[in-house]
Amino acid sequence: MNASMTHRKVFFGMTAILIILLFSCQPTIDIEIEDYENFALYPVRQGSKYGYIDNKGNVIIKPQFELALDFREGLAAVRKNVKMGYISKRGELVIEPKFYEAGSFSEGIAAIDIKSN
Repeated sequence: MNASMTHRKVFFGMTAILIILLFSCQPTIDIEIEDYENFALYPVRQGSKYGYIDNKGNVIIKPQFELALDFREGLAAVRKNVKMGYISKRGELVIEPKFYEAGSFSEGIAAIDIKSN
């Protein structure tokens, strides 16, 4: 067996594992979270939409965004209906989607693009 075939088998095996992991994430949005500030959430894509999961794979914020960035300083940039805005870890829109591009917060500020090129 040559190296090319071995790489293909590894690639398809890893792809199958990722697909299984994604589909095994069950929506459990009603999980009680006491300390949202210190609760880690990770962007995840299901189909063509992004949401957020916790470290156990529970879906905390259902997939509904066209793009989702990591949380920084309690907020995450998300794209909804072509525009970018920010959500809290509770999934609430804190800054309505109105930007063409938006970056993560750092030291209380975030880069945004208010005009289309």
